[in-house]
Amino acid sequence: MTRRALAGFEQELEPGLFMDVSLCVSELVTSAVVAAQPIPAATLELRLSLRDGLLTASVQDHERGGDGGKGSSRERDEELGPYIISRLADRWGVDPGGARRWLEFSGVGVDGRERSPAFGHDQGL
Repeated sequence: MTRRALAGFEQELEPGLFMDVSLCVSELVTSAVVAAQPIPAATLELRLSLRDGLLTASVQDHERGGDGGKGSSRERDEELGPYIISRLADRWGVDPGGARRWLEFSGVGVDGRERSPAFGHDQGL
């Protein structure tokens, strides 16, 4: 699902940056899925935007609202995903309550496209 969401961005970004963005977006989605466990009927929304040189990605857990899912924040902080994202993205974070995770790459592309594919646990995540 993440690869389909990034379709079209490979023409907007240099190959190395596209790979960094792809890896970070994949880790962002994985982090949201892990935090949302168990996912009985949760729907996660991945939103990608490239505007004025700023590429943003966010994953919103609409089902959980602000409870942040299961697991301690310490367990989530020790994962490899946040380390990878912090090394590659310019900025990233988790909104209070944990229902939305986001990252940014600045100084890229010039297109004003936006993607917002919704996906759930039963769609290959």
